[in-house]
Amino acid sequence: MTLLEKLDQLLRPVVTGLNYVLWGIEFARHAQSATLRIYIDRAGGITVDDCARVSRQVSALMDVEDPIDVPYRLEVSSPGLERSFFSFDQLADYIDAEIRLRIHSLGKGKKRNFTGFLRKHADGQLTLEDETGQLLVFPWSDVEKASLIVRFDD
Repeated sequence: MTLLEKLDQLLRPVVTGLNYVLWGIEFARHAQSATLRIYIDRAGGITVDDCARVSRQVSALMDVEDPIDVPYRLEVSSPGLERSFFSFDQLADYIDAEIRLRIHSLGKGKKRNFTGFLRKHADGQLTLEDETGQLLVFPWSDVEKASLIVRFDD
């Protein structure tokens, strides 16, 4: 089990018990420290007070369980408007939304970044319609990062 899987298993009950959705977890090691970033969500959005509430509970649990073996900083945040997607299932509510995909390396000289409208989400695959109207199909397993694009009309 990976560290992220362990953290998810440990933190999900705490976050859901506080009536939030655990949107995602990131853990990044730096030269001298590390950052544990937890994204929470709920209908109506997230406030600073929500983040503080979850942070207090998670911090207490992490002190007891101690699953991370290096010094780290805990951050609790909303996924934001241009949210990243951490699982395939999270995309189900975003059909027809504009998204950006970064695909794992496809080889030298191959395009890695794609933008388009999510037209289909099924069987572990995403179908994007690009700016030319072409449909592009990507297995979720090839996606390195997926995020929502929000545009505001002038």
